[in-house]
Amino acid sequence: MSTVGTVPILGTDQQVHSIPQDQLGAALSAGGMPVAIVRDPQGQSRYIPADQVQTAQSMGGTVISRAPQSEELQFMQQNPGHTWINRTPSFPNRQEGIYPVGPGNEWRNDPSMSQSPVDLHLALHTYASTPSDVERPLTIQDSQYSGVAPALR
Repeated sequence: MSTVGTVPILGTDQQVHSIPQDQLGAALSAGGMPVAIVRDPQGQSRYIPADQVQTAQSMGGTVISRAPQSEELQFMQQNPGHTWINRTPSFPNRQEGIYPVGPGNEWRNDPSMSQSPVDLHLALHTYASTPSDVERPLTIQDSQYSGVAPALR
């Protein structure tokens, strides 16, 4: 993997270009659009603008790999050590999304490894999945167990 990632963007010339992340802001400002990969009902895979995905699905298309959303595009612009990776059959255990690149990430080239993208809302997702008893403050009765910290209920 390279240390600077690229993002597929539909240019104003109606061609898909792999834009380096450090040029992503300029490409979007110039009218470029993120693209998704969709398989049409005849089985042909193609790039389509992100804003046309629902229309393609209603006409029988299947999303192969979604386009990065605006928050993800912003994250990649601000964090050049990360890149967008599309879903691909050659890496069945890797979800599409944002991944770190550079030294220490060479293992990501192994298709047998299970891989998950960066979760931009990790703290929120962690808090939402926390059992309610853990959120409850300890009371005096909780601490009266022969000097041993109370177990989580």
